Amino acid sequence: ISGAIALLKDGKLSRVSDIPIWVPTGKKRTVDSVMLAYDIAPYANYIFLERAQAMPKQGVSSSFEYGRAFGILEATLRNTAPDAVLMYVSPSKWKRKLGLIGTEKTASIDMCRRLFPNKSDEFKLKKHHNKAEAALIAYYGAKILIEGE
Repeated sequence: ISGAIALLKDGKLSRVSDIPIWVPTGKKRTVDSVMLAYDIAPYANYIFLERAQAMPKQGVSSSFEYGRAFGILEATLRNTAPDAVLMYVSPSKWKRKLGLIGTEKTASIDMCRRLFPNKSDEFKLKKHHNKAEAALIAYYGAKILIEGE
């Protein structure tokens, strides 16, 4: 739920934003599938979704919420962008390819500032690491998986 979404157009980062959130009355926050469907999915030709996996030492409730958020993202994107190619990207693969295994979260932010100088304002603070990772997953997908670099 604290993740982000990045859109590339012609190899340039056109948009990066936090995952849209909805808070039903008296409930926990969840992915806003309506906002996602109208605001993001219609523009997708390729979707690179980081593969969901259980995290070590994560509680049962947290694991359930993580899986639920992943399912909402997956279903919304498939239903609202049915012609888009959906590819699952494992964290270890994209991070290894980009040289980020074992680095601090700030390394992703620094890399985004270099790769996407037109959007460097989006990566000013340490808390922007989710946006940075979303942008790098999109970059990895476009450059490595599609273009084959």
